[in-house]
Amino acid sequence: MAITTYHFPPGSKDPFDPSFAGNYFVFAELHSNLAYGLEELKSKALEKYVPIGRTTIIFCYRTALITRGAVRQEWAFTDHHNLKGDYYAGKYLVTSDQPVNGDASWSLVTDSLYTAIEQALELSTQHDNQFLVSIILDSLMWH
Repeated sequence: MAITTYHFPPGSKDPFDPSFAGNYFVFAELHSNLAYGLEELKSKALEKYVPIGRTTIIFCYRTALITRGAVRQEWAFTDHHNLKGDYYAGKYLVTSDQPVNGDASWSLVTDSLYTAIEQALELSTQHDNQFLVSIILDSLMWH
């Protein structure tokens, strides 16, 4: 279970749980729980669970879970109509369920799925963490 999480949507699982059917989540230095669709995350309830502050909300779809140098689970991304036209849309985000080198909000953004998976595979051999590779769908300044 991820140590850093927003408990939104309530009653859902964290993004590192491969058994949950929903693949959408929010990353804003911490992970939200998983949702079945992007509309669940873009609801008014987001304000209740993710405090407004000097951060960016990143709406994501998980594509791969990596542990101990191996891809543990993959999810096909077919929801291309939800990619929005901002700078980050279509890029790949790598996050971890535990701090990396002492940084609880560690993340990496890259243009390439291949690079994201390679980086996560390498890091997972150096740390006893799970790494999540996700496609960025949209972002929102959260002030």
